[in-house]
Amino acid sequence: MTKSDYIVSIQKVTKVYNSKFSLFSELIKKKSPKLRSFDSGFAPLSEVSFKVRKGQSVGLLGLNGAGKSTLLQILAKTLRQTSGDIEVNGKVIALLELGAGFNIDFTGRENLYLYASLLGYKKKEMPELIDEVITFSELGEKVDFPLRTYSSGMVMRLAFSIAVHSSADLIIVDESLAVGDFLFQQKCYRKITQLLENGLSLILVSHSPNLILEYCDQVLVLEKGKNIFWGSAKEGIEFFQKRCLENKIKFENTGDKLPKKATSFDINCVELINTKAFKSNGDLSNTFTFSESIFLEFSILFKKPLIDVHCGFQIKDQNGKIIFGINTNSLHKIGENFKVNDAASYVFQIRDQKLNTGKYSVSLGVASEVEKNFTGTTFKSPLIYLHDVLTFSIIKKKPDDNLWSGDIFLETSCQITKLT
Repeated sequence: MTKSDYIVSIQKVTKVYNSKFSLFSELIKKKSPKLRSFDSGFAPLSEVSFKVRKGQSVGLLGLNGAGKSTLLQILAKTLRQTSGDIEVNGKVIALLELGAGFNIDFTGRENLYLYASLLGYKKKEMPELIDEVITFSELGEKVDFPLRTYSSGMVMRLAFSIAVHSSADLIIVDESLAVGDFLFQQKCYRKITQLLENGLSLILVSHSPNLILEYCDQVLVLEKGKNIFWGSAKEGIEFFQKRCLENKIKFENTGDKLPKKATSFDINCVELINTKAFKSNGDLSNTFTFSESIFLEFSILFKKPLIDVHCGFQIKDQNGKIIFGINTNSLHKIGENFKVNDAASYVFQIRDQKLNTGKYSVSLGVASEVEKNFTGTTFKSPLIYLHDVLTFSIIKKKPDDNLWSGDIFLETSCQITKLT
């Protein structure tokens, strides 16, 4: 591919902050080069490289402190890299801190004109643009009120609306793919989808795997400032989930229950020894029809003593999007205790499933020691999480089946009454 095929090209970009910067230390370094080690540096980014093709959407994943915000700020040119090359071929709009740069004493309309001028719009182009933005924002007459009278949600609506209506080639988003209340969020998602269909490029930071899978083609994973993964969105999500679990095991678990350092989802406490899918009559199968019950069996060997063990699974569509997940704790089962070399079979029955036709995969998770808090239930010790241990397909019973849209069918009825 030629340079013109890429909207963004980043080569070995590094950002270093001097953690002990002072005028005195700078003077010492100039006078005595041997004392350059006097200062220590912190590098939130270290030789990160990737390219984004025109019309491509990239998800950016990483734990807190991985360098995501630093990279976005450098792309938005609000921060300068210490070294490395960045080439951007087109206009970039950054949705990092919505409303940043607005003047609270100006009206919403005045702020829109100011923002449009910063984006390079000519005066004669602005009225039509501003009208579109105001209509989308749904602020109505409040657009002529001073910004200091706005709620934070209204400011975000205004900023988001002008950003998505500008003639950008690339939008950089830090978690703000949609703003406002539920209905306005849906409107934002529809607008983003429309822009992507028209060839817009997107770089999106989000902690929602389904959002990344919905809008992104590729995924970049950062860890401690370094690029540790670049590939398809589905593989990137799975890779990141694996790293998250490894970190949880490494930093939260001690003692004999789990090894101090884990290198895989399977941390050698448990082993999946068999899986199978079968019908209600016991016949093994990976093909089912709509509303037919599905049985999933997982046979697991426990290599260490474990207490309060639970097993669960997730069903994902062919793009890797999670459409259903459940575990034995959610089913109000009491956690089991196991000794060394105990084995157990977990059989889940999905009764009268309402899945649409297509291919699905099943991921397996085993964890122990339920922890309850105000926000929900978690597990203290993750033991294993394996992707795509089973696959199955849903097919039609007859050609006119499945005349509905979506992943899951909801029982629906309709009553029609003529009005006179």
